[in-house]
Amino acid sequence: MKNEEAMLLNAIVRGKLDIDKDPQNYIYASLSQPPIKIIDKRDSDEELDYIVECPNCKSHVCYGTDIFMFAGHIYCSKEGCREEVVNQYQRRKDER
Repeated sequence: MKNEEAMLLNAIVRGKLDIDKDPQNYIYASLSQPPIKIIDKRDSDEELDYIVECPNCKSHVCYGTDIFMFAGHIYCSKEGCREEVVNQYQRRKDER
């Protein structure tokens, strides 16, 4: 899927189009979450090699080895990041 197509599908699911975000500078890893900002493409055409900003803790990590997903919510390998996402998810679930 092309980035432009992913951006539109993400906008449909989220109900929000991020028109200020160039799709070539973001990875659309989750349909329900905002895109992940690419920090450095490391002279590669392979997304798995890119350095990205974790949308949860804002750490700069490798997309292919340090980004994970829990129930559609993205987190990274940095200490405490997963726990924060799980706790946020649990609170939202309990509010329902």
